[in-house]
Amino acid sequence: MMNHFHQQINAYDPHPNHSDSSAYREDASHVASSKTPEMEHLDKRLERAIKAFPECFAKTPMLYLRAQLNGRDVLALVDTGAQASIISNEAVEKCQITNDVDKRFCVFANGVGGTRSSLGRILACDVIVSGINLLCSFDVLPSNVCGIDIIIGLDVLTKNQAMVDIASRTVRFGSLGSASFIQPEEAEKMKPFKETDTITSDN
Repeated sequence: MMNHFHQQINAYDPHPNHSDSSAYREDASHVASSKTPEMEHLDKRLERAIKAFPECFAKTPMLYLRAQLNGRDVLALVDTGAQASIISNEAVEKCQITNDVDKRFCVFANGVGGTRSSLGRILACDVIVSGINLLCSFDVLPSNVCGIDIIIGLDVLTKNQAMVDIASRTVRFGSLGSASFIQPEEAEKMKPFKETDTITSDN
């Protein structure tokens, strides 16, 4: 892994194909000696990160759960940074719960991608996770949320006294029981880290 990171750093070398090795060493020495204190400081932090925290250079697998809503399989992302739980309109249609959308509860959802207006809210619906019945409410967004059907936010997590265990990749819902997150190898293939939004709701 260390060699991989050094190769990445070397990719920014101004003379990657320098044929004269001695001249190259002199040139590299000149570049090193001409570094500003700020760059030296950043290089030290980079070297420390490579040695002590190589995980920060890789994509972190997200916390996905397999769940069922109205008898249909859905993909759920557990997001402790989301104030409210949300569901995509595509998932609403797939689960055939369009009639459950209460349009009196429209909100503005603020996320990394900007502000979006919801289509309403689904109140008090049951989501099954590993045989556990979770009572949830969802703000309905008009577009697909990064390929995810639902996001389980702090409202549902707090209601169900959830405890997320990163080490064992499980989440315990109070006295109801625990569920295992999808394994990192599978979760990593689902969606890139950069596409994940954090959603909050403003009434």
